[in-house]
Amino acid sequence: MGDKYYRRLVTLYAVYFLALGASGYTSVFLAGRGMNNAQIGLIMSIPPLIAMAASPVWGFAGDRARFKRSVLAVSFLLTGAAAFFFDRVEGFLPLMAVMCAYSVFSQGLNPI
Repeated sequence: MGDKYYRRLVTLYAVYFLALGASGYTSVFLAGRGMNNAQIGLIMSIPPLIAMAASPVWGFAGDRARFKRSVLAVSFLLTGAAAFFFDRVEGFLPLMAVMCAYSVFSQGLNPI
């Protein structure tokens, strides 16, 4: 393990945990987008529901993949792509769709 590998790992964990810390403000973001409490509750309930199905699928994909880094990289890229659309969509249903996509892709980060 070289110094280059260590720096990459530290950077990866820093970005990951910064994103986790920012996710605590999702409900504030949604309120700022004009969502009422019921809509915020529905949108915020999506990640745990999707995690029940998506985490085992991502874990299976990681186990079956020849290169685990490629599965992790795909999960990171798709999570970032989905997060990009949070600020680009308007309305309740499009935000729900973005949260669904974000939740599916981000669940691949934990089991791998």
